[in-house]
Amino acid sequence: MSITIQNLKKSFAGIVAVNDLTLAVADGTMLVLLGPSGCGKTTTMRCIAGLERPDAGTIAIGGRTVFDGEVDVPINQRNVGMVFQSYAIWPHMSVFDNVAFPLRVKNLPRDEIAARVNEMLAQVGLAELAARGASTLSGGQMQRVALARSLVMRPAALLFDEPLSNLDARLRDRLRVQLRELQTQFRITSVYVTHDQHEALALADQIAVMHRGTLLQAADPVSIYSRPASSTVADFLGYSNIFHIDARKPVDEGIEIAFAASRTVLRAAGPVPDAVEIFACIRPQDIGIALDAADASRPDNTLLGEVMLASFMGSFMQYRVRTDAGDVFEVFSNKISAEIKLGARVRLSFPRQAIHVLSS
Repeated sequence: MSITIQNLKKSFAGIVAVNDLTLAVADGTMLVLLGPSGCGKTTTMRCIAGLERPDAGTIAIGGRTVFDGEVDVPINQRNVGMVFQSYAIWPHMSVFDNVAFPLRVKNLPRDEIAARVNEMLAQVGLAELAARGASTLSGGQMQRVALARSLVMRPAALLFDEPLSNLDARLRDRLRVQLRELQTQFRITSVYVTHDQHEALALADQIAVMHRGTLLQAADPVSIYSRPASSTVADFLGYSNIFHIDARKPVDEGIEIAFAASRTVLRAAGPVPDAVEIFACIRPQDIGIALDAADASRPDNTLLGEVMLASFMGSFMQYRVRTDAGDVFEVFSNKISAEIKLGARVRLSFPRQAIHVLSS
C-alpha cells in the first residue's frame, strides 16, 4: 500500500523537527530517509506510525487517511510494523513466542499462528532456532527475530528505525542484502531511517535527504548520487571533497572555477547554479592519482601534491593528498600500487564531468 505525506509539520518545545514535508512512497517500494542526527527523519517515521501526533499536515496509508488534524487513527489500527534499532524482543520468551506474540494479541487460531510463525522463521533463516530462548541469540539473530515478528503481521507498511546500526560491519552487510530481498519478495511498502549513505544507496527505491527538518532532495539512488541538488546533499552522499568557490568564468564549453581558500583553478563542465555561495563537489573515486614525473607535461585539470595517508582497503586504496597550493583531497583508487605511499609526490587528475558545481 502506498504512503502519502503532505505538508507535515512537527515541533518540540518550539523547536521545529519536521518542516512542511511532502513525500510519497509508491506501493511495494522502499523509501529511505537519510540525514544526520536531528534532521527529522525519525520524527517523520514516528508520525507515520502514530507514535507522534503532527502539528499539521496529512498522512495516508493505502489511500486511507490516518491523520489530518481531525482524524488521528491509533497506532494499533494503522496496520504498520516496526523494526527498532534496539531489537525490542522479549528475552524471557522463545524465538517462536516472540514472533507469535502479535498474532496472539489478535486472538488468531492456534493452528494459523503456528503455520504463519513457522513460515516466517523459515523465510528469515531461523526455523531451527524456534524453541531457543531469545536471550541466547546473537545480535544478528535478534534483529531477524524482530523482522520476522513485524512481517508475520502482514502489515500494510513496514517502518525501520536504523535497525542495523548496532551490528558489526560484516553482519550489517549480510543482513542488508537479506532485508532488501525480503522487502522486494513480499512487496511491502517500507520507510527506512538511516544516517549511513551506503545503506541508503543499497536499500532504497527512493532516497529522501533531510536536513534540519526540511526535505532537500528526493529521487532514486542513481539519480540522487549522480546529480545531487546541493553541496549539503553531496556531503551526505559521500562527496568528501567539497571546496568553496569564489570565482568562475565561462571557458571551452564549460566553466573555470577558483577555490576561495587556495586560489586553485580547475575546469568543470557546468552549469553554475544561480546562488550566492557555490561549491565544487568531487567524489574521491572520480579523482585520478599517479606518481609525478618531474619531466612530464602537465595537462589541464591536474594538481601536484604529496601523499599524507595511504591505506589499503582490500579492493581499493584510500589516499589523502595535500596539493602544493594547500588543498587536501580524499582519493579512492582501485589500482593498487606499492609505489604510491606516504610522502610520495603524486599528480591528481580531475575529469571535468566529475566536478559538480553546486549551491550550498
